[in-house]
Amino acid sequence: MKFGHIATQLIIIVLAIFLANSFAQQELPNYPERTFQGGKDSLKIKPGDVKDFYTMEATEGSIDPDEYYVGPGDKIFISISGVLEVVHNLVIDQEGWLYIPTVGAIDLKNLTLTEAREKTINKLNKDYKNVDIVISLVDFRKIKISLAGDVISPSLYVLSANSRLMDLITKSYGLTKTANLRNINIISKDGTNKQYDLLSFLRFGDYDKNPMLREGDVVIVDRVDEVVNISGEIKYPAIYEFIEGESVSDLIDLAGGILSKAKTDSIEIISFDPSGKYQLSDYFSFDELKNSSFKLKKQDHVVIRRIPDYYEDNYVKLEGFVKYPGWYKIVKDNTTLVDIIKEAGGFRKDASLTEASLKRSVKGEEQDPEFERLKLIVPADMTEDEYDYFKSKSRQTSGRVVI
Repeated sequence: MKFGHIATQLIIIVLAIFLANSFAQQELPNYPERTFQGGKDSLKIKPGDVKDFYTMEATEGSIDPDEYYVGPGDKIFISISGVLEVVHNLVIDQEGWLYIPTVGAIDLKNLTLTEAREKTINKLNKDYKNVDIVISLVDFRKIKISLAGDVISPSLYVLSANSRLMDLITKSYGLTKTANLRNINIISKDGTNKQYDLLSFLRFGDYDKNPMLREGDVVIVDRVDEVVNISGEIKYPAIYEFIEGESVSDLIDLAGGILSKAKTDSIEIISFDPSGKYQLSDYFSFDELKNSSFKLKKQDHVVIRRIPDYYEDNYVKLEGFVKYPGWYKIVKDNTTLVDIIKEAGGFRKDASLTEASLKRSVKGEEQDPEFERLKLIVPADMTEDEYDYFKSKSRQTSGRVVI
């Protein structure tokens, strides 16, 4: 019985290790926008500052009256100008009504600022004739929004009523590494559920993807499950979250578009077959993809290669005791060092040929990861072996030869 219990524990441990390794090997989105962190810092916020932080204001300039919904706590200014001017500074009550002295109450629940303004003016026109009416929003109320899902700290946040989805994300403790920025659900009090692609807002400035939040909204950040990859001659090569129905052309646009050196006549799309075990390649021109709605599938990899030998710089820099030091173009496999010396006007009288050297760098030369790591460490914090290695590597000049 005891042996069986131990065996069960071992199986659980092995299974946990397997699942941890599987998770570690899972490909996750890695585009630059995922590096932003929430605005909260538990090490910097003092207990007495929390309230002020939660209610900090946010503004992007004039609000869109067709987008902003009024609600309890909003401050409304009303000016009625005729022979005399009547001015009111009012607040919408907790049931969504606006009471105007001598006029009465107006139900403004679930109305945009435009709709509320129009309804109020119609009400006032019944009591006032031949007057000019000005109605404006003086100050925002506060609203409560819930943030849940794949976030660092699910919680309830108090924001200004003009806050958008991005305001909530930046004021939270941030998202996890596995959070899906392209699949954020907002569930409203009336039960509607809408999905938003926040990356589209960050890349294109599309405010439809960064909506204003409403009182009682529940924002749920999904977890990354399926991804697509785009690499090569593209502005933002990376792994992205897979969106059902997105085309290859959409992904290219999202990744910033192709670069000028891209080989556009044969863009490769690597996909899995229906069994998910074998990969197949299809090739399309960029024009074909732009003029079609070729849909992406999960785990697709779009490869955009570079035109070979296209606008490749072939230069040599000549320094030291020559008549005209500087940059000189060369013809690959043709120009010699003697040719360059002659073009530079030859050596000066005080040139030392015995101390001349040539340094050649090769594109794509591999870096030494250990040396790169040690560069980030203060020498005083290195071990003796680390410092000896760092010192020897620092004295090396890659590609330097005596001529």
